Amino acid sequence: MGTVPERPRPGQHRTRLHITDVDLVREGLNRLYHASAVVDTRDRVAWSIEAEALGPLVVVRSRVTGRVRFSAAADDYIISMARSGAVRSSHGGVEGAIAAGRSAMLFSPGAALDWDASPGATPYETLTTQIDHRFLVGQLEAMTGATLHEPLVFAPQLSVEGGTGADVERLLRFFQDEAEREGNLLTSPLVLASLSETVARALLLGLPHSHTHLLARPAPPAAPRAVRLAEAYAEAHALDPLRVADLARVAGTSVRALEAAFRAHRATTPTAFLRERRLAVARRRLLGATAGASVTTIAHDCGFLHLGRFSAEYRARFGETPSTTLRRGLAATGLPADLTRR
Repeated sequence: MGTVPERPRPGQHRTRLHITDVDLVREGLNRLYHASAVVDTRDRVAWSIEAEALGPLVVVRSRVTGRVRFSAAADDYIISMARSGAVRSSHGGVEGAIAAGRSAMLFSPGAALDWDASPGATPYETLTTQIDHRFLVGQLEAMTGATLHEPLVFAPQLSVEGGTGADVERLLRFFQDEAEREGNLLTSPLVLASLSETVARALLLGLPHSHTHLLARPAPPAAPRAVRLAEAYAEAHALDPLRVADLARVAGTSVRALEAAFRAHRATTPTAFLRERRLAVARRRLLGATAGASVTTIAHDCGFLHLGRFSAEYRARFGETPSTTLRRGLAATGLPADLTRR
């Protein structure tokens, strides 16, 4: 029958449960979603769930058989997508649907949400991503330099058939799929910091919400001093799990103003500058490699998720492939090149 799931904390192994007791389903939903839930069911119900905390995100896969109605007011932002089947839903009085390949729902904290699954013979399988409300609000404040005095509320219905909605779905599915893979790259704090910021920016810049007006006008560039402060910090902390919001905070400006300043004074972006610093660190590690070193491990340790893209950027920057640099580094120490792993 299973035990009641706790909301996973960062660094925990994923939670895997299969629950058939209605009372435990109710209690589990309350704990998982920080919610006060009412589960209404007249049928036999089974709930299978896998959940894992990844920094400010919790990724959840679940499978429901039987009819379940779930009403709650969650503390965090919840994006619910379907892998198969469809359910009716509403949020803050707005009716919608969660249907595989067609639509998703984005629930903002506080407003009542309802979720009604009547899958019949076909189980409803959902992909849900919870985003810590403090992280998302903090990202918007960092981007704009404004302090929010009113809640950040998104339009709840989200089409995933094209446009920004489809982009957001692909990004969150990647998070979900990578979390399922043994030895996944999300265990790297650098990769996780970068991807979680990418998720936040995709939502804030791509989807309508109550503070969209703060992002409507271009931000004037910050002073050159802000660029120098951000560069110095990125240089000193290249292998820390930095987000652009961290660089903006150190520079005493907003993310958008810092990005405008980098474009104006350096013809680049803070993200590109940080990648350049990490490429330089990767080169030093390749040249100083010891037996058993691999390009893949060094690239991932330096925050590069996609090995092919890393190799292309590295070759464009240094005029040789990472594996060539590694072989030269090993040759300088007298070690044979065949000791390396790709």
